[in-house]
Amino acid sequence: MRAAGLATRFAGITLAAMTLAACAHRPPPAPADPLARVATWLQGDFDNRAQAAADPRFLPLRLRWTPLWPERDDGRWFLVEQALAGAATPYRRRIQRLQAERDGVRIDVFLLPRGFPDAAAADALAALDPETLRPQPGCAVYLHAEADGRLRGGTAGRDCPSRLRGASWTRADVELDGERVRSWDRGFDADGNQVWGSEIGAYEFRRAGNPQERQVRN
Repeated sequence: MRAAGLATRFAGITLAAMTLAACAHRPPPAPADPLARVATWLQGDFDNRAQAAADPRFLPLRLRWTPLWPERDDGRWFLVEQALAGAATPYRRRIQRLQAERDGVRIDVFLLPRGFPDAAAADALAALDPETLRPQPGCAVYLHAEADGRLRGGTAGRDCPSRLRGASWTRADVELDGERVRSWDRGFDADGNQVWGSEIGAYEFRRAGNPQERQVRN
């Protein structure tokens, strides 16, 4: 399948990239600070194989969040990779930055520079200049801590534009704890009608038991 076809087919599954390289499905400790909590929880490998096995309407996917530029003081940066289960390489890569935002966390989304190799190695990614990234205005996700310890949130109103399959704007809803990420991305036309994305609910990604067994990227 061509990369463009994959991008269209999986348009309703963005943001889903959040994990921790932890042992056998055990959630990591939950830091009190929301930014530290999200950065801890969103590092490593996740998949939705249990959901896909129970309901074939959900594609089986794998996700990886890899920290970038730990020396920077302008937020927590991550490379986010998404792949079909069993695929050797990801069909989508994004850069995301976490920053403290009022009583929660804002996740900004960036595209890699134009012409950057799709299969670039980790050292090439680490050598990237963040100033060359392409920001996606209006597409930030805002997460807020709930009484149960989880973080929930999404994009703001109709601020995130989209031209895919007749859409005018997109909506991303996200919920996460130390073990699981639920992500529901949808596209809507100017009248508010949904034109792409899951119509039955969010994709549910659980922490992979052994990150070495299910790698998103070789």
